[in-house]
Amino acid sequence: LENGRLSTMSTIDKVIQNYLYREMESSHQKWSLENAPGSEQFKILELEILNDRNEPQIDFLSSQEIRIRLTYANLGDTDAYTHGFNLYNNFDIHILSSHDLTSDQLKGNNSDGVFCRIIVIQGGLLSEGNYNFSFAIMKYSPFTVLFHELNLGGFSVIDDLHIEGYEFKIP
Repeated sequence: LENGRLSTMSTIDKVIQNYLYREMESSHQKWSLENAPGSEQFKILELEILNDRNEPQIDFLSSQEIRIRLTYANLGDTDAYTHGFNLYNNFDIHILSSHDLTSDQLKGNNSDGVFCRIIVIQGGLLSEGNYNFSFAIMKYSPFTVLFHELNLGGFSVIDDLHIEGYEFKIP
C-alpha cells in the first residue's frame, strides 16, 4: 500500500523487492558546489550508502557491513582538522560517535582539494531499526566545530530472519 492505494500486487518476493528498491535512489546523493551542505570552508559534494561490495543500498540485514562514503571539498588552506560521524536511531537518540584519529588532515597545513572518507559499521553492531547520521569537521586545539550537518542521510537495519520454509533475501 502507498497513500492508501495498492501499489504492487505480486508474489511475496516481488512485493518485498519493490518495497526495498523504492527508495534506493536515496542511497546516493550528489550536490553542486553552489548548493552543497557544509560551511564556507567545507562542502559535502557526494554521499553514498553502500554494502560491502560497494553497491548502493539503504536496507541492510543486521549481519551486513554498512559503508558510508562522503566526498567533500576543502575550499582553502586550513590548519589541522578531522572528521566526525554521529549515528542516531529513529527516536533521534544518539547511538555512537566516531572521530577520525588517523586522518592526514590532523597533521596541519592542509591545502584546498576534494577528499573522501569512508565510515564502516561492522555487521552485528546495530539492532533492527531506522538510523540517520550526521557528519562534522572539527579542530581539536582548541576544540572548534567547523561544521556539523545533521540528518545527512539514513538507512534501515532488518534483523536476519530465519523462518522455517521461507528464506528472506534483500535484493
